[in-house]
Amino acid sequence: TIWWDYGDDDDGSQATPGVSDVKVKQDHDKPKKPPGKHWTQYDDNTTIWWYYEGPKGVWWMGPEHSEPQPYTSGEAGPGDDAA
Repeated sequence: TIWWDYGDDDDGSQATPGVSDVKVKQDHDKPKKPPGKHWTQYDDNTTIWWYYEGPKGVWWMGPEHSEPQPYTSGEAGPGDDAA
């Protein structure tokens, strides 16, 4: 979700994405840390990681993360050999 900053109505500025608003919105929509509803745990032999797909979008969290990370389709996850 992108929020738009329409600027001050008096200055005639064009609509531009409000980057700080996007960050706040993204953090606000982040799911709670696993385990929990909509989280699935995966064990890739040596790495245990979590995948979330639910009302707050698609996220993942590996052992190196302190918070859930947005998941991008096609992104190499834990245990994948990215070439």
